Amino acid sequence: MDNRDIFDEEFDRLNLNQGEESTQQSQFDSWSGAYNVYQQPEPKRQNKPFKIVFTAILMVVCIALGWVLAVITNDKPIEDERQEILNEVFDYMDYNFYQEISEEEWQLAVEQAGSALMQYAGDQFSFLMSPQTYYDYMNDVGSILTAASSMDELFGMTYQMETKGMLVTDVMPDSASYGWLHPGDLIVKMSNIKEYIPILDANGNLQHEEDGSLKVRRNSNKEPILNSVASDFVLEGLNATQAGLYLQFVYSADFYVLRNGSIYVGTLTRNKVGIPYDEKNIDPNKRYDFKFVEYYISDSVNNISTTPQNGAATSTFDARGLGNIPAKTAYIHLKQFDMLTANGVNKAASCDQEIRTVLEMFEKSNCERLVLDLKGNPGGYVHLAVNIAGMLIHPNNLTEIQRAKVELGSANSPKYLVTKLVDRQGRSSDYTITSTYYNYFPQEELANNKKRIIVWTDGGSASASELLTGTLLDYGTAVHMGTNTYGKGIAQTIEGLNITGKYVDINGATQNDGKWAVYYTFASYYSPLGTNIQGIGYAPSKAYQASGYNDLWTLAKGYWGV
Repeated sequence: MDNRDIFDEEFDRLNLNQGEESTQQSQFDSWSGAYNVYQQPEPKRQNKPFKIVFTAILMVVCIALGWVLAVITNDKPIEDERQEILNEVFDYMDYNFYQEISEEEWQLAVEQAGSALMQYAGDQFSFLMSPQTYYDYMNDVGSILTAASSMDELFGMTYQMETKGMLVTDVMPDSASYGWLHPGDLIVKMSNIKEYIPILDANGNLQHEEDGSLKVRRNSNKEPILNSVASDFVLEGLNATQAGLYLQFVYSADFYVLRNGSIYVGTLTRNKVGIPYDEKNIDPNKRYDFKFVEYYISDSVNNISTTPQNGAATSTFDARGLGNIPAKTAYIHLKQFDMLTANGVNKAASCDQEIRTVLEMFEKSNCERLVLDLKGNPGGYVHLAVNIAGMLIHPNNLTEIQRAKVELGSANSPKYLVTKLVDRQGRSSDYTITSTYYNYFPQEELANNKKRIIVWTDGGSASASELLTGTLLDYGTAVHMGTNTYGKGIAQTIEGLNITGKYVDINGATQNDGKWAVYYTFASYYSPLGTNIQGIGYAPSKAYQASGYNDLWTLAKGYWGV
């Protein structure tokens, strides 16, 4: 999908939907706009476009790192030794290098140089985005293999493009890829490919259905007509748009996967994702229409397969060890703090709305205990984590001093602190939410004052996952099990630059108005009681450390005494 680190997703994207409960989006926007008061100076050389690009990009990067390179009052450039060194490098490459450098090579060089500048200066999570990278990022190009279509046929994975191939970042339960592909796999090539045959217009351009899916040739039974491809398709050197443009044609193929130093080969065929359900909604709970949440409340209220679906290697039930779940206990696996907007292909959805729906079913089923599984959850939008926290916290376990620290707002309408973001100037922003815990959980305590919520984590639980974990622990509404979290206590944002360049869109057309952008760390975040876990993470006590699902269920049942 793009080159971003999977732990860096608290960026300010456009048009975020408001949930039923109060969100913190306006506060988040104020952080992303905090640095826009700086004006970029005029570039010194008008005859070299990439010098102009790099100089302007350097200005923004330096601002993000706290290097003030412009005088705000008169907008005149300041001579800076670091900038002059880079200008000399450009002069050398322009006039002394033994061969001419193409525009595409310059764009890649500038992108890598800008990223290296920020990362070596101390911001390991930041990078410079070329117009192509920025376009892929903002348009979720890597999600094409899980995007719904009129055929409702999917491979069921998301990815980002690396130099050597396609890096799998997530696999959808019960999809064709489930149990065969794993996050971290690198797909290097495909062979024995069967392709859809597209329908072209009079000018030879691809045609699409109203929902955005590709129009393809079909037989009398309305089944797609396929074409076999003899040659291998190698993914090395492709960007996300180029790979996505081709992969929308692929129906099935042998995928060559690099995993732990060895190559594995598996045949994958697009198929419908999820558990078949009655079109008349006789059993509306037995449906796989959630994008971000797996849940199991009872045998009749869940969206989890008990048998392998669509040729997958395993069922979700077995993969999550749910044969061990005790009575009156619900299981929720939150994959990512993310959302989809209505774009003609995917219907709108957000993880906080899905969690709320599951908790409503939890309450109606008279459940007493909840396992919240955040294993492998890399984070996402801060405001979604804040909204979910409101459903899972209450202040009754706090001391008077602690309560005074986290209880904000009026006495009649209290808001509770979830996180505080602080920038290098000490400016802070509080993210608060109303507690709705008792809308879903019983008022009375469990025996021996046990917590009703257990949260599971591992080393892939990062960023917003850690924010939520820390909030539940500070308020004392959950006990922590699993392994140490990643340790990311900083937040990133993204800013588009007023500098344009070329990119290839998802339809294969070259556009000239793409923006360069910079993605950088702008603040540290703290738990409600003031903990920052950057480089440390949250660690369960030794008694509650385990990694496998069966072992975790044993710990959970032992804790609750069931």
